[in-house]
Amino acid sequence: MKSKVLHWTNKMNKPLCILILLLTCRIVYAQDTLKYPKLIFKVTPLNFLDNISFRSAQVGFEFRFAPKYSVDFSYGQIFGREFYNKYKGTGFKVKSEIRRYLNNKRPRKLSRYLALEGFYHNVDHPANNTFEDTVTATIYNEDYFIKKDLWGLNIKCGFEVSSLNRFVFDAFAGIGLRVKNVQHLNRTRPEDEFHIVDLLAINIRDQEGNYAVFNLSLGFKIGYIIK
Repeated sequence: MKSKVLHWTNKMNKPLCILILLLTCRIVYAQDTLKYPKLIFKVTPLNFLDNISFRSAQVGFEFRFAPKYSVDFSYGQIFGREFYNKYKGTGFKVKSEIRRYLNNKRPRKLSRYLALEGFYHNVDHPANNTFEDTVTATIYNEDYFIKKDLWGLNIKCGFEVSSLNRFVFDAFAGIGLRVKNVQHLNRTRPEDEFHIVDLLAINIRDQEGNYAVFNLSLGFKIGYIIK
């Protein structure tokens, strides 16, 4: 009788060990998924309200490929009219960044990060601005068309908060540099100089040429953990 029990026990040991191993792997995987969301869908709400550099429907994904590293990519289609002259723009905005998380010990809680972001904007729109006649020094307004390419880099810091119902709040701030290539088309007198009236308003946005300007990045994203 004893030998039969031992035989039965030895016979069950192998499948039992396999079952325990599978359950252990499943638990570890579940904990890892809980601790480090692998894929998050994100929306940038403030871009829908940007009436200065044109509104865009900015959506994207964050993919976490290691416990402390992730990549974030977003695309925004420009729509609507800008604030100053109510002109409608066309084009798109693309952003991509790599993140380094500074803490990874608290699952689904606060996570701080540093990031390097690259971005590119392509914007075309009608415009109306002030110019100065190079011969008579007369100041006049003119309707024309603008083609603009803009790219740059930002160094950012931020934090990401995950809630129990899979939603994510991601806030950030950063500084960087943007390089602009602005062309004025359909001008009556292309040789006349752009007349800068207000350095803080539309004139800086629409000034013709290739030049670099300081860039400030502030905002937040709302996300949902897919997996």
